[in-house]
Order: sequence, then structure tokens, then C-alpha cells
Amino acid sequence: MTQALHDIAKDVRTVELPGLPDKGDVSDWFEGKGTQEELETLCAPRKRTFTYASEVKEEPVDWLWKRRIARGCFTLLVGDPGLGKSTIIANIIAANTTGRGLPDNNEMKQGGVILMSPEDSMSMTVVPRLRAAGANLKKVLLLNEVEDFDSDGQPYMRPVSFPEDAHILAEAIKDVGATLAIIDPVLSMLNGKIDAHKDHAVRQALTQVTRVADQHKCALLGVVHLNKGQNANALYRSSSSIAFIAMARVGLFVVPDPDSDEGGGVLVNHKNNLAPTALSLRYSFKQTDDEIGYITWEGESPYSDSELLNQNTPTNNKRSEQADDLVAILKQHSEAMTLEEIRAQLRTEQTPDALKMMLSRKVGSEVMRVARGRYTYVGNPLYDVTVVTNVTSVTSVNSVTNDESNISNITNITFEDERLAEVEPILRQQKSLFWANHGDNDMPTGTINADEYLRRLLICLDSDDGSQIKAAKDDIERRLNIGRSRQEVRE
Repeated sequence: MTQALHDIAKDVRTVELPGLPDKGDVSDWFEGKGTQEELETLCAPRKRTFTYASEVKEEPVDWLWKRRIARGCFTLLVGDPGLGKSTIIANIIAANTTGRGLPDNNEMKQGGVILMSPEDSMSMTVVPRLRAAGANLKKVLLLNEVEDFDSDGQPYMRPVSFPEDAHILAEAIKDVGATLAIIDPVLSMLNGKIDAHKDHAVRQALTQVTRVADQHKCALLGVVHLNKGQNANALYRSSSSIAFIAMARVGLFVVPDPDSDEGGGVLVNHKNNLAPTALSLRYSFKQTDDEIGYITWEGESPYSDSELLNQNTPTNNKRSEQADDLVAILKQHSEAMTLEEIRAQLRTEQTPDALKMMLSRKVGSEVMRVARGRYTYVGNPLYDVTVVTNVTSVTSVNSVTNDESNISNITNITFEDERLAEVEPILRQQKSLFWANHGDNDMPTGTINADEYLRRLLICLDSDDGSQIKAAKDDIERRLNIGRSRQEVRE
């Protein structure tokens, strides 16, 4: 009856009459002492309720992993196959189930995890990977299938499917005390009737799942692949519908590490609606004795998000060629070069800031900074202090004053290996750079010891950055065995 009325009436409402007998209608209700006034009251339109901003209680973002995964929110992990997305997930699960730290998080609050990963074997892939990562397996609930009943009442197992099984996810969250639920990949868990390329259909399906996560303050992490496009905006490169990345509050992208020769990667936070984007983190692959893979975090990547996410585009390939030219130019000159000297020999125009950025990314691997604004290649024998390994004593350094013209004599350096005598001219050459980059107030007067003098000289080989001084001091003391015979240097 109700359906028939919907086809002809402007508005239809169904009203439950209290005390109505089974299969009774409104006439039976009147015979049972129902009144017209009561009926009009029951049929009166209900007043809609609205929410005002003043009624909403503010809450801070509850980060599971600072600036990357938030409780009650949807985070999307995007990347090509073979870059270790599932291995990264195992690392995150291990941290969550044990309470150990992740980069930018000294520790995590221990909690349960729900893992939905129907494409991998639980026994041969998923569980061994979790074990290798160090996860607490008792706190990981594997939700790929659920028991159901056929028309004859017989039980059978069927795949979990969203959105219709959102209530099952809610039950699982309660069962394991989950603070994190992972769908790897998201597409594998959507109802087969949903067109993953249509935004509206994807949004409807995901909305019910994200609502469950929000209600239970459980972080939701989904995984998708990158498409093969070369769009400059990585947000449009997640596979299937744009709705996946649009609905995600945080977007994490997995890309190859440009500085790794062993297939490492970088985790890039390219989208963040909850906070400033997090640092891009490098990771490398390791193996257990039984050849199960896991990752270790290797610190911050020096590259920008754009460079990392567009490594194979023509623009980025051109930058790589420019960086190679840069190193080649340095190798053609035995003397350290200034920025202007390098710019003059580059085949393509570079601003000083852009050139300085290119050099800074190469420092330590292919480029060595010998003083403020002066660079050479790693391994240049004129500047490479790694040869200073067997110095046993420095008996005297003569004529040390604030007058640069009177600091020419570094004498009586004794080596265990005479072949290392080349260190003496290196130190002589560096003295002028040292004075050029340090004011007179930094120079010692009166009495200092020989290792202090050498320390001050050799600092300029590494960096002018004050944060480097302690590291330089420790390194020099390790390399130079002069502490046993500290000789005073007098004016």
C-alpha cells in the first residue's frame, strides 16, 4: 500500500499506531478508543533539528603517527607495486601493537589492529611479514572473510564487502580494541557492483566505513596503486576514482629513493588536511635469516615532494643531468670552486639558490664543502682528510698569531706511515681558507695546544655550520692520535 501511494501522492509518511492489534488498521485503532486528536498528533510533522557551530565541542587531532595517521580519520597510502607498501604497513602494525616508536613518534600507545588483506596468503606472506617486523600477533585481527548462512541455514564463509559489512568492521574494532584498521588494497574490499571509477559510488561506499572509524576513534588506512599518468599533481595519480584521495584526510605516497642503489624508497606526505605535511622519510629493505623482508627507517630525504613524485618526468630527468654535469665540472678542477665559478661552466642557466640546493643534496655522497661557498668532489686528494689516520704527534706549530702572514710554519708532524706526509701540505693550504672564513676574534692568542689548533683548521674542511663543530671535533680526535703528546703552541 505504502509503495503504491508513493507513486501518486506528493508526500507519504508511515505512522505507527500504539496498541494496534496484529494486522489491524486505523479503523481498528479507533474502535480501540483511539481518538482523532491523538491521530492528528501522531501525524503532525516532526520538527527538523539542526546543529549550530556553538554546540560543537572542539577536539584536537588524535595522532596515531604524528602528521601521518590520525585516529578516526581516513589516510590513503599510494604507490606502485614492488615499493614495499605492505612491508611499510607491517612496520606500522608492529609499532602500534607493541607501543614502540616510529619516526617523529618516540612511542605509540599500544592498541589492536584490524588487517584486511585478501590478496595475500595469510600463512605464507602476511603473518611471516608481521613476525619479521616485530608485531604482537595476538593484537592483529585478520578480517578477510566472515561467516554467513545460505537459504537452508547452512553456514559458509564469504568475503567481507563494503559498504554492507560496515557493521562487521564495527564489531571487529570492539573485539580487538583496534586503534588502526587497514584495507590493503581498498578496491579488493568494495562491493563488486560498485564502479570504482565513479566518484559518487566510491564516496557512498567509503562514507559508511569512515563513519564507523570515526565513531570508534579508529584510524583507517587504505592502500591504492599509482596510475601510469604523468600528471604534475600527484593527487590525480592514485588509481581509479579521485574520490579515494579526495576523501582521505592525509595522503602518503611511496616512491623510489633517488639516492639508494639497493631499491630503497621514500614515504612522502603530499596531502594533509589536518596539519602541515610531515617530512619525507627514507627507508631501506632488510631480510631475516629465513629471507622474510622488513624495512628500517633511514631518516629524512633531502628532496622536495615534487622531485620525489615526478622522478621520471622530463623536467626531473633534466635536473638529474644537471646534477651529473655539476660533479663532472668539480672533477675537472683540483682547486675548490666558488658558486660563481661553477655557474659559469654549467651548460644550463642556474640561479645561485638553485645551484646551492643542488650542491647541498650531493654533499657527503659526491660533493665536499671545504669552506663557506667553496666546493670540490669527494675524494679530491688535496682536501680529503680521511688520509689523516696515523698521526702520532705534533711537536710544534710555530708563529701562530692573528696576522695571516705569520702562520706559515707547521713543523715536525710525525707519522707512523711516511706515505701520509701529504697531510702537511693539505693543512698548509687550508690555513688561508680558515682565516678567510673566521674572524680575528675566533683566532687564539697566547697559549693553545696543538690539537686545538689542528681542530680549528680542520673544521673548515667539513662545514661552517656551528652544529657540525662537535661532530668534527669527535671525528678529528678519533683520527688524530695527538692526545698523548699535547704540545703547547706559543706565539
